[in-house]
Amino acid sequence: MKFNNRYAAQFNYAYDIIEASDKSKMDTLGIIIRNMTQYSDFDREGNIYESLVNSGEIKILRNNAIVRGIRELEERYIYVNRIESIHYDAMMNHTVKAINPIIKFTTAEIKKPELVFTYEFQNLFVILLQIMTEKNEVYRHTLDQINLVKKLIDKELDSSSN
Repeated sequence: MKFNNRYAAQFNYAYDIIEASDKSKMDTLGIIIRNMTQYSDFDREGNIYESLVNSGEIKILRNNAIVRGIRELEERYIYVNRIESIHYDAMMNHTVKAINPIIKFTTAEIKKPELVFTYEFQNLFVILLQIMTEKNEVYRHTLDQINLVKKLIDKELDSSSN
């Protein structure tokens, strides 16, 4: 989430620079444009709920709220992977193609500023920000679900030890 939010803040700033047509910030804009290739990637593999069912260990969990919570957490992980895949595809198929002729990657020097200060290029930031905003929501909901399951497990452990 921190990684995603750090770059989202940069992209918002770049959007504002382009909107204001502020050519005095070309160096900053070059760095941010190069950073358009950055994306957060959790890439969780495996299936907690399915593993519990297949191993038969799901029977150990007698608290249906915990089982439901784990199943919902698994659904959140799938959603995280899907939105990250969408972000990756957008970056590779659109962003890289758009920025490649504009900047020199090694120095972040903008070579074609006339291409940067267009609504089409600004739209790239809008699209990435929409994806990143959704990612942030998914991350936040996933963390909430993790905390819920943890509380349910802690409560179950406390009640069984008494």
